Amino acid sequence: MQKISMLGSGFIGRFYTDSLHGYRNKDRVVSIYSRREESAKKFAEDYDVPHWTTDMEESIAHKDVDVVCISLPNNLHEEAVHLCCKHNKAVICTKPLGRTAEEAKRMVEAVEKAGIFAGYLEDLCYTPKFLKALDSVKSGSLGEIIWTKSRETHPGPHSEWFWDLEQAGGGCILDLGCHCIEISRNYIGKDIKPIEVICWGDTQVKPIDAEDHAIGLVKYENGAIGQFEVSWTFRGGLDLRDEVMGTEGTIWVNSFLRTGFEMFTTGKGSDYVAEKAESDSGWIFPVGDELNELGYNVTGVDLSNKNIDFAKKFSNNKLKFFKHDMREPINGKFDAVLNLFTSFGYFDDIEEDIKVIESIKNSLNKNGIDNAVANLGTSLTDKQILILNQFFDDIIICFDGDESGYKAALRAAENSIKELKPEKQISFLFLPNKEDPDSYVNKNGKANFIEFTKQSKLSIHQFIFSHYKKQTENNPSSMAIFEKRLRDVANTIKDDYIKKYVLEYFLEKIAELTPHSNQKNKKSYKKPTKSLDTTKKYYKESQSLSGVELKEFSLIYLVINNLNLMQSNIHLIENIKLFTEVNKKIFNQIIEILKSENQIAVQDLNLDSQIIEKINKFAPIKYILKNNSEDEQKIFELLEDISRDLMNYDLEFRIQELESKFSVDMSESTFNELKELKKKQNLN
Repeated sequence: MQKISMLGSGFIGRFYTDSLHGYRNKDRVVSIYSRREESAKKFAEDYDVPHWTTDMEESIAHKDVDVVCISLPNNLHEEAVHLCCKHNKAVICTKPLGRTAEEAKRMVEAVEKAGIFAGYLEDLCYTPKFLKALDSVKSGSLGEIIWTKSRETHPGPHSEWFWDLEQAGGGCILDLGCHCIEISRNYIGKDIKPIEVICWGDTQVKPIDAEDHAIGLVKYENGAIGQFEVSWTFRGGLDLRDEVMGTEGTIWVNSFLRTGFEMFTTGKGSDYVAEKAESDSGWIFPVGDELNELGYNVTGVDLSNKNIDFAKKFSNNKLKFFKHDMREPINGKFDAVLNLFTSFGYFDDIEEDIKVIESIKNSLNKNGIDNAVANLGTSLTDKQILILNQFFDDIIICFDGDESGYKAALRAAENSIKELKPEKQISFLFLPNKEDPDSYVNKNGKANFIEFTKQSKLSIHQFIFSHYKKQTENNPSSMAIFEKRLRDVANTIKDDYIKKYVLEYFLEKIAELTPHSNQKNKKSYKKPTKSLDTTKKYYKESQSLSGVELKEFSLIYLVINNLNLMQSNIHLIENIKLFTEVNKKIFNQIIEILKSENQIAVQDLNLDSQIIEKINKFAPIKYILKNNSEDEQKIFELLEDISRDLMNYDLEFRIQELESKFSVDMSESTFNELKELKKKQNLN
């Protein structure tokens, strides 16, 4: 939860606060600044804000404030930013950042020098329609982007200061054009530089010394054109439209139409666009509420009264909305329940999220199969997997058997595998074409579905291996990419013992594909592949060990398996600090032996066999398995990783000591030392 100082009690400040307080957000405005006392008091009363003031610095410096949100006239932005720098408060600023480029640059330089978080509040690039359009652009559905158009028009601003050039800094280009240009940059590519601008602007209606209507063209270095139209003279309310044109397609987006999304594509390089679309080329009409548009009976629920009141405007005989807390039982039964992924993580306690899952489970129609949860496959997240892990030890994720289903499954697998644990299993099941679980069960019965599941499911690591293998040719370059991708996936797994099992599985399967490349003699201290049962046993035993002990085991393991290499590079290891007394003693003993000029063998170390066994057993597997390679560079990379981790442990201990000291001795020297250590920690 972030505690916010809102600077400005007008339309923008209220708009932001409505969003923060009313739409599923735990963040709260705790201080309001306004230039007028009556406005500050009224704002505090309306939004239950505990602190109000007419002193800007007082609000920014307030002890409860974490973040400052600037919703003030343009001429006050710079003053507010400098006060945030002075009091070391994170700051987010409404558009435009400054009245001039020079003013904006000074603010950027100030926050960078102060080392505080700073952000610019842009909204139109994060609407659902825009994000869906952008996803289609990035997937290649439109080919190479050659032209974008963005239009934002309305009858004029809500506050008098907009008409004052000194306060505003400009007209509708500065006010609205920033949105349009940012939209074009997203579609064309933020790394593509503009090289030429043509713009026309004039004052046609409004009492301002700047423009109230403007049209512009921006040419980018890749040849693409971004066109914008902005106006304060448009009658008919707010009008927001985007067009994106590429070599293979076009998208039209109207942000104020219910559907408001039309797309033409040749189908080259396209991915999922619309549910149950009969074609992935030609004109396609995606919608946000696809289920209802396709004729299903849909019931929508939400905790927010404002969300429900807004949604009810679109109700019809097949689309109903009502307020409901999904932690509580819901009346009625449903064939499918789609819980938006943003709901998970909204509650402070994961037990509350579990109640949501239970409610979903109890609200589903049953066909003899318990424990089924429906979720949007393309948005399956690692947090959702964590929540499901609270209920089930064996999770089967079911997808359509077409190309889109396999692509969605791969995304889900790459998100899910990182959350694997020894006591949990995740498998994937692909249904016959044009079937979903409900239709399959209704057609074939419960027994056939369960048997089909047993025979056809793939464990998560088997699925990932087989999917990547299909894309791999039998040549050194392709096999090298194949192995790197698998290692990268395995290294995302948080649990070290599952990481070991999965990575060993990948490496063994690769060895089967390349039998002549794995005939070198293995080092005597390499750990053999263990079964999953053994992995589970080691996992339970490891729970009594601290993270720093495991890292120390990794270091010692790496050294004793590469004695000659370490002896010739003793400067890389001799100053590494260990923390546990037993491991420190062993490591110092090894270092002293390595400093001799004699060639060293493992038996020369005279290490206790039980110690060797413990090191081999518990050294984190991400380091051990990478060490199966004879590549010295990889060994040095491993050494660097371990050294960095141990250094961070040392930094953490020192920071904790200094923080304790600073709580009783608030000296400048202690503060500066603490500040430098935290800066060093962030760099690491």
